[in-house]
Amino acid sequence: MPVYRAIALVDTRRGVVASWPHPLLTQDPMVSAATTRATFRAVQDGDHGVVAKRVPLSRHRALVAELSLADAAPHLPGLRFGDTGTASVVDKDARVLLSGSPARRGRTLTAKPMVAMAAGLQPGQAAYYAPLVGRRVLTSYVPVPDYDFGVMVDLAQSEAYGDLTELAVLVLCGVLVAAVIGVAATLAVGRGLASTERRLQDRRKTAERQAMTDPLTGLANRRKFEAVLAEAVARADAGGPAVSVTMLDLDRFKALNDTRGHPAGDAALRAVARELAGHIRDSDLVARLGGDEFAVLHAGAVHEVAVAVAARIADAVAALGIVSDPTHALLLTVSTGSAQWCTGMSAAEVLAAADVALYRTKEQRRQRDRNRMVVRAT
Repeated sequence: MPVYRAIALVDTRRGVVASWPHPLLTQDPMVSAATTRATFRAVQDGDHGVVAKRVPLSRHRALVAELSLADAAPHLPGLRFGDTGTASVVDKDARVLLSGSPARRGRTLTAKPMVAMAAGLQPGQAAYYAPLVGRRVLTSYVPVPDYDFGVMVDLAQSEAYGDLTELAVLVLCGVLVAAVIGVAATLAVGRGLASTERRLQDRRKTAERQAMTDPLTGLANRRKFEAVLAEAVARADAGGPAVSVTMLDLDRFKALNDTRGHPAGDAALRAVARELAGHIRDSDLVARLGGDEFAVLHAGAVHEVAVAVAARIADAVAALGIVSDPTHALLLTVSTGSAQWCTGMSAAEVLAAADVALYRTKEQRRQRDRNRMVVRAT
């Protein structure tokens, strides 16, 4: 069982956005009122207390972690020394949040020395008469740093004076228990917040990758391609390296889908995507823009280089031997069109120029197919 009972993401505008594995017990409006670092007063949860700490993440968001005192100090309720010694966690209102004495759990202390030490969060010792047990008691109090509570250890005066060893234990036990709870609280909350923040960052990164990735082929999608192209054009416009783009479109892909079904079409798209990825440099970017249309951004390459790469890609796709039109025994091929950025062109204009070049190549391919069919018919 984790030491922290709940971790929540809060927003200054919407309050608690999410909480796991349990809803927050802390209802203080300051939980979501601001994203400054803060520690909150303890709240009661059954026979033990829960304290909360807020750690800011951004301008409007923060994480709030609730620490279960029973989990942070699991042995405290059973802690005994001597015949009458016991330890309790007490907040600034003298409420007993956790105690080794069943009679004290959930109670509010009334003895003035105990109330004064708890309210002031000041370490010290005091002697007083406890009507509940009918004897004089020696109490040692140690505050827990960064939290509005402390550990109060008490022992019957007769027993403490009867054995000075027990009196030393009285003081030492308070210090040790306070240290254990304080360190456990800090480490647990720190681990919990760090782990939660890592999970949130991982989820955000995963969402960002998914938003920029084509789910079928694993290539970049149009959104990613256009964003990277715009950055490359901006660098080129500022005197940076050349930028070239190649548009690619599969020939007779509709015939493949119509005759062999969409699963075969999807398999063909994945196979083509692998070939494209295998024929570009690490500095280049290949994307599926949609349907059977792909694009390659050639970073720092002139038009001639882009055309040469496109030719190698076209040969590799043809070599796959994917039959796209069984009726006419035609293989799946790819048409390409390349364009280089020129001064004054926008990213959209570079893409449009490559698209025009692709259209010309497609028309030439269609004409070759028509001529081939005419020859076969005669």
